[in-house]
Amino acid sequence: MTTALTLGAALPSWLLAGTIGAAPFMGRGDDVWQSQLGQSLREENAYAARVEGMIPAGLRGTLYRNGPGLFDRGGARKSNILDGDGMVQAFAFADDGVCYRNRFVRTEKFVEEDAQDRFSNPT
Repeated sequence: MTTALTLGAALPSWLLAGTIGAAPFMGRGDDVWQSQLGQSLREENAYAARVEGMIPAGLRGTLYRNGPGLFDRGGARKSNILDGDGMVQAFAFADDGVCYRNRFVRTEKFVEEDAQDRFSNPT
């Protein structure tokens, strides 16, 4: 799948708005970041991101992020935002732009739950 999207579309708005070290829970005065937590990414994607502005010339390589990506299945929802199905995201920075890709971690449990569209243990 190739879709041109703004790089920021794949990241929570609070991550883009701040800087490393300026955690969203440290009194920024807004709750926008909270609306992004626990939001499921249902699809795996791979696309060339549309970049607004300029990428620094020396910024090359891949940024990997891992964490929960899917919090609800078949009407059930995980009760903790740290307990979603695992997902790895990659942002590859190169001379010709940025590519984004995400994939779920396909554990036995994930494959089973995906096939049944339900959590084995939804708590």
